[in-house]
Amino acid sequence: MTDSSRYSGALLGLACGDALGAALEFEGRDTFEPVSGFTGGGVWQLQPGEWTDDTSLALCLATSLVEKQGFCAHDQMQRYWRWYSEGYLSCTGNCFDIGNTTRRALSRFNLSQDPWMGDASPALSGNGALMRLVPVVMATRNDIQSLWRWTIDSTRTTHASPDCIDASLVFASLLHRVLQGESLRSVLQSPAHPGIPHGQSIQRILNGEYHFLHRSELGKGFYVIEALENALWACWHGDDLESTLLLAANLGGDADTIAAIAGQLAGAAYGVEALPDQWLEQLAWYQELMQMADQLLQLNLSLTASAR
Repeated sequence: MTDSSRYSGALLGLACGDALGAALEFEGRDTFEPVSGFTGGGVWQLQPGEWTDDTSLALCLATSLVEKQGFCAHDQMQRYWRWYSEGYLSCTGNCFDIGNTTRRALSRFNLSQDPWMGDASPALSGNGALMRLVPVVMATRNDIQSLWRWTIDSTRTTHASPDCIDASLVFASLLHRVLQGESLRSVLQSPAHPGIPHGQSIQRILNGEYHFLHRSELGKGFYVIEALENALWACWHGDDLESTLLLAANLGGDADTIAAIAGQLAGAAYGVEALPDQWLEQLAWYQELMQMADQLLQLNLSLTASAR
């Protein structure tokens, strides 16, 4: 599989998962007709193939990395604020969905212009940094020190709790291994934290407990550890990219984000060719997402060359 296929798969997997799950966000598990493709509707009354804040914020982060040719926290937060206030990089032209922790961080940033506005309170351990993470890993694939530093910093702009930092580091490790060519099954069998965990909750991910959970035992996914757990459960039980995203989205709860997280990892593992043609034809901003994936690959090559 080519690097281009993995990069496009990761970013479009995120967007497809987001669009699939958007129709089921906030729905109670097994209280709805399971989706088998893009349906639109849901609480946000989207058109089939339209996506939510997960993809918008991933695009904000990716665009900042590409245009700045590196990491600039202030520029990232400016772009997040523009999305929130103006609808920048929203496929509908407006911000219709935002997590409480992200909203608080952006409001504080707008007043202070300090980009490090993530709240460290354990009670504010939402999944808003995890859902947008893959552009960082795509950019730093060949620079392990920048990978860990940028992962932490991209998280703590909006989500600075120990659980959020731990979840991002473990997820970044999984993404990195898959982008380097390791099989999805292999990385899921041995998730790892690149340092010393900041909290205890991540241990259930590191222990691989999600391998053995029944679907009914999974949480709603709004808490960051649950979101990662649910996404990895779907990746573990899915037979291919399509079935993985459908398993994730049909969990309900924070369905768009769970499927977006699963889509980043499974998309990088299976490649863009594994996404159904019908989904790609319906996906909002398909060409723009493909172009951004290519730009992130070129950024990675450029950063690798400049480090030699």
